Amino acid sequence: MDEKTERFDMRVPEGLLRKLDEWRRKQDDLPSRAEAIRRLVEYALSVPAAQRLPPQSERSPVVTAAPAKTASLWPMPTEVQRAISTARQPITQRSPKAASKASDMAGQQIDKLGDASATNEERQSRKRRLLKGPKEFRDIRVLAEQPKRKK
Repeated sequence: MDEKTERFDMRVPEGLLRKLDEWRRKQDDLPSRAEAIRRLVEYALSVPAAQRLPPQSERSPVVTAAPAKTASLWPMPTEVQRAISTARQPITQRSPKAASKASDMAGQQIDKLGDASATNEERQSRKRRLLKGPKEFRDIRVLAEQPKRKK
């Protein structure tokens, strides 16, 4: 009895191919990948629906132990509140040398992570925008750097 066959291509993730190859090696006749896929599909379709596993999304998780009670941070524990309040320090102005070093380090990271396919001019423009920051923040920085007037 000759059945009509149809050829089709499909993409298979590498992990699934490794599992398929492991299964193939356990067979007596070492079938080709295509033959192995055909056999597995035929087998899966021959299993009655009642015996098939539900799709991954419908499977219930396996619980090995009672779930631990989740810790609540509201209201916040007093020791955490105390640690937060004592850790707050006023923001101090960094020295020009420290600011320059931070800017240089940021520039080096931007160079490493930058888009290699962009033109050199475009990369420099993007780097400049990232280092300078958004205009709204630049305005805030300028105001913060101005010395406060004495009343």
